[in-house]
Amino acid sequence: MADKKRLAFSIIQYLQDQLHNGGLSSDAQESLEVAIQCLETAFDVSMEDQNLAVVQTLPELFAAATLQVKACGR
Repeated sequence: MADKKRLAFSIIQYLQDQLHNGGLSSDAQESLEVAIQCLETAFDVSMEDQNLAVVQTLPELFAAATLQVKACGR
């Protein structure tokens, strides 16, 4: 369950970043706030659970995985 919580925490971090830096409409911001609350409730995590943080952000992990796929010729 710890890995699921870490993943949920990373997703929430990403959504928080988009909320504050994404230049989104007020409707989109409200939707992200609801999504964050739902994830926090569903996985019983909050941004205060810094022990769940990982070294790389979700976009960094995604970029690295995308590079690996390109390197493999997929």
